[in-house]
Amino acid sequence: MKNFKTLLLCAFLVVLSSCGSDDDASSNGDEALIAGAWALNGLNYSGSSSTDAGEIQYVGVGQDFTAVYTFEENPNIISATGSYAIELTTTFGGQTITQVVGSEAIGGAIADNGDSTWSIDGSELTVTTNAESQVYTIVTLSNTSLVLNFDDTVTVNQGGVMQTTTVDVTYSFTK
Repeated sequence: MKNFKTLLLCAFLVVLSSCGSDDDASSNGDEALIAGAWALNGLNYSGSSSTDAGEIQYVGVGQDFTAVYTFEENPNIISATGSYAIELTTTFGGQTITQVVGSEAIGGAIADNGDSTWSIDGSELTVTTNAESQVYTIVTLSNTSLVLNFDDTVTVNQGGVMQTTTVDVTYSFTK
């Protein structure tokens, strides 16, 4: 059970640090449209984390949104306020557990208040925080709607145990 909790925590932390969102691809990532304050109104992710001990499958759905992300221009900086909770369903060893993970303060998910910069190239939004960049696919970007998608696979060595985590995250915002 201790290994399960450790794996669950690792998977959850990877998911939180790998969050993304999508916007109107038809706009092809128009930088002028992204500027302004965007209220987070949807967060969905799924993925898995596997080691020699087994695989954890997880699905998360955001709720209780008060988060607002603000994209500023010249310089292109992102700031964020508010929070959200996640209803997290995990399956490991044939057991499924669903719990609401307490309200998380906004920060490292997409923006690290004042320390994150952004740029758009075609349908890709790149966010750089502390010299690390994450690329989100802009699914929808209009005057009032932004949807971003992030998917990634990460393999890390945790004390001699290899862990591979795969995540697919979609964020939805309104202006």
